[in-house]
Amino acid sequence: MSKIKKIILSILFLILILNCGKNDSKKPTFDLYDTRELIGTWKIVPSYNDKILFEKGDKTFLIRENERMQIYALEDIRGLRLQYRLEDDSPFAYFLFTEKTKNIWGGILENKIVRIVKEEQIRESILE
Repeated sequence: MSKIKKIILSILFLILILNCGKNDSKKPTFDLYDTRELIGTWKIVPSYNDKILFEKGDKTFLIRENERMQIYALEDIRGLRLQYRLEDDSPFAYFLFTEKTKNIWGGILENKIVRIVKEEQIRESILE
């Protein structure tokens, strides 16, 4: 791994650790953030077929090998944490708001630098 990637990974990991210690920031994302941009399926890159599905009503799922597992999306002032259980002390993924564009979001997933890319929905009608 190049030195630049190691430095970026270290900085993101440090931010992740600093943010996890704040108990007051563990609130469900969908109560605080305008989720219209998030709702939908986001493909994890690089990976084969892993995806994150954000649904209305505070539902988030990790899709691996065609299995859906409910996860929890929590936000703080710097980014979005993904946790397997709400009571977990540390997330398995973290995405910084500063790294988000309309359809691409950079972050860390299981100690790897990744991007999630929003899959476009095919519309049946021009009225949708």
